[in-house]
Amino acid sequence: MYNLLIVGAGQLGSRHLQGLSKLIGDNSIYIVDPSDESLHIAEIRLSEVKERNLNNKYFYKKYYDDLPKKIDLAVIATNSDVRKDVLDNLIRVVNIDNLLLEKFLFQKESEFFETADLLNKQNINTWVNCTRRMYPEFTELKNNLLNKKIKEINVIGTNWALGSNAIHFIDIFSFLLNSNEYTITDNFLLIHIFENKRPGFIEFNGKLKGMFKNSTQFNITSLPGKVANIEIEIILEDEIYLIKQAEQKLIIQKKQDHKWLIDEKEFPVHFQSNLTNIAAQQILRNEPCNLPTYQESMKLHLPLLKVFIEQLNKINNTDEITVCQI
Repeated sequence: MYNLLIVGAGQLGSRHLQGLSKLIGDNSIYIVDPSDESLHIAEIRLSEVKERNLNNKYFYKKYYDDLPKKIDLAVIATNSDVRKDVLDNLIRVVNIDNLLLEKFLFQKESEFFETADLLNKQNINTWVNCTRRMYPEFTELKNNLLNKKIKEINVIGTNWALGSNAIHFIDIFSFLLNSNEYTITDNFLLIHIFENKRPGFIEFNGKLKGMFKNSTQFNITSLPGKVANIEIEIILEDEIYLIKQAEQKLIIQKKQDHKWLIDEKEFPVHFQSNLTNIAAQQILRNEPCNLPTYQESMKLHLPLLKVFIEQLNKINNTDEITVCQI
C-alpha cells in the first residue's frame, strides 16, 4: 500500500487524480487544496472514472498538517508562481520519497537552482511531467529515427500558448535526439504580451529558432489569431515526418527512386488521466520512468526562461525584470 499525494486539485490536478485512481493495490490518495470548490470538482471528476480501482481510499484535505508523515509519491500540480513555496512548505511537514512536478517549472532562474539543492539534500527522486515522452507513438518514432540524421524539426500552430507550452516541444526534441543541450539562436517573438487563459499569467507569440548540440536545427512558431492545429515536422535527407496533432495523424513521406511515397498512420493524443497511473507505477516499482528527471528538464527549461525574460525586458525597455509570469 502506498501513500500518494496531489497538491492542487484544479484542472490538471483533478486529471492526475483520475489517473492515480487506476493504480492497482490498496492505496491512500490524498488531495490537498485550500479551495473547497476545487476539492469538490476533483471529487466529481473522480466519480467519472469507471475503471478506477475501488480498493483505493481518498482523502480531501485543505491543510498539510492532516497528511501522513511519509508520502511515497507526491504530485505538485499548482501554478508555477507558487510551486516553489508549496514544495518548501510541504517538505517541512512530510517526508517525500518521490516527486512529480508540473511544468513550466518556475518563473525565476534562482528557483531552479534552489530547488535542485533542496531535492538533493532531501534525497527526493523527482521527475517533470512532459508527457509526450510517454506516448508509445513517440517511442516508435524515435526507434524509426535511430542512426538517422535529423536535419530540422519545426513546430507551427496558432495561439497555442508558446510561453507555457514550448517546453513540451523542446522536451520531445530532446527525447528524439538523445540530447538535452541546445541553444536558442534567434528570437523573433512579437513585441507584445498576450493574455493567458489563467488570470495573472502571460503568453508569447512569434518564433524561436535554435540548434541542438548535434547540429539539428529547430523552429518553434505560434502565430497570433484563432487557435489552430499544431503541426510537428521532422525533416531528414530523404524522409519527412509530419504530425498533425488535432487530426491525430502521422504522415510519412519517403523519397524512393526519385519519387516521394506517402504513408499515413494514427498518432493519438493521450490524456493525463491515462498517463499518471503509468508514470506512478514505474516510479513506485523503481522501474525506468519515461518522464525526464528534474535535472534533465531543468537544462531544457532554463534557455527558454532566459529568452522569455530577455523579451520582457526588451518590451518594457529595462534590464531589471527577473521574473516571467508563465
